[in-house]
Amino acid sequence: MILKEKITNDNAKDKALKSAIKITTINGTANAVLIKHPKLGLIAANNKHVVETSNNSCYDRIIDLRLLDSNIALKSKKIYISKIEDLAIIELEFDKIQKKILNKLASVLSTKQLSIGTDIFGYCYFRDRIVYNHGKIMEHYQKDNNTIYESDIGGSHGFSGCGYFNNNGELNFIHRSAGNYHSKKNEANNTNKDFLNKNELFRSSDEIIGILCENMIKVVGSSNNTSFDYDTFVEGINEISSLIHTISRNPRTQIIAVNEKTFDDFSPIKICQNYSSRE
Repeated sequence: MILKEKITNDNAKDKALKSAIKITTINGTANAVLIKHPKLGLIAANNKHVVETSNNSCYDRIIDLRLLDSNIALKSKKIYISKIEDLAIIELEFDKIQKKILNKLASVLSTKQLSIGTDIFGYCYFRDRIVYNHGKIMEHYQKDNNTIYESDIGGSHGFSGCGYFNNNGELNFIHRSAGNYHSKKNEANNTNKDFLNKNELFRSSDEIIGILCENMIKVVGSSNNTSFDYDTFVEGINEISSLIHTISRNPRTQIIAVNEKTFDDFSPIKICQNYSSRE
């Protein structure tokens, strides 16, 4: 039984790695995942924010698409974006021989909704290397009629579009962004009883970065050549310490649940200039 579980796990990892895609854009690198969709056929899926320009008027950012493990170059044909989620579909162009090869490498969408505590994993391209990422589904909640999933998977800018798989090697999620952290103001100055009360907040990663910057400025500004404001200095240091404590105890990454129906409501977008890769 143990040997069988190990073989299944190795096969699942192999499927995930073979379907991982490295995207090179005009602003750096990101990720996508090759999918064998029951209706759409072979597609590459990633985030809308990876392929869009700053003014959202057209989409021209893809310079190169390449399978991470086999280094096979892919050619993009059209790009479609979701009206609801931060997702994009890259339609691929290929001949019969290429199609046969890609069908063997493409991932399959899971038909099961995973529960909190379930293990997920994936392979991402980050800073010129392959990174193996794994963690658990930590929570999910409703926001603006969407279900938001949070995991404890690590990652930062550059992990966008990475696919996350279940232990059967089926695709369940796509990396979206940094997650929300459980936190509250002046957490370091509150008792354990206060920490558990209803005043607990969800703070986004951007909000935490903003608060960190504000308090770093406060600490630096607490002293000059002629004076030193001890209370301001201590207040700033305590808040910085509290936020570092929050992040270290609550790693969070938002992930998007994907299935066959996820890709129903997508619209084609204007291509400014096609940088699709060629051998």
